[in-house]
Amino acid sequence: PYTTLFRSHSLFSCLQSGRNLRYLGEGLEEFWTPDFVEYRRLRARVYIDERGFLDPVYRDTDGGEKMDQDDERSEHFAHIEESGVAVSAMRLILRGDTPLPIEQMFDVPSIGPGSVEVSRFMATTADSEILAAEQIGCMLAYAVPRQLRSYAVIERPFSI
Repeated sequence: PYTTLFRSHSLFSCLQSGRNLRYLGEGLEEFWTPDFVEYRRLRARVYIDERGFLDPVYRDTDGGEKMDQDDERSEHFAHIEESGVAVSAMRLILRGDTPLPIEQMFDVPSIGPGSVEVSRFMATTADSEILAAEQIGCMLAYAVPRQLRSYAVIERPFSI
């Protein structure tokens, strides 16, 4: 049983998990939809509560992670349960004139325009490997037709 669920930009993916993987969009008009708020709440739960990567001052009044300088230039994806709860998240930071975070944080040569960085990548359920694989597939479905080069720093998996 495959479910075809993918919104916007004419992207489609056959998803084995049966969960709703949503393209949340880009640009400020998308940032305050219920799906996007829930996506930011998941980011806060993982990055502030569980991992301590961000200080609690980065929690917004709606419980989500405050937007950072890279969110506006990113494409955002999340698995959203029927209950409205986000169980996975990912963003692709698009490289324009501003260097990607990976270029600023690590000693790497300039990557240049036409690249994306996978960021805020997480899955928090028992089937997180399936969700992660679906997210990677969707990232490739977005990046490959646009001839974008993708970069990521891979860490040991974790969940809340």
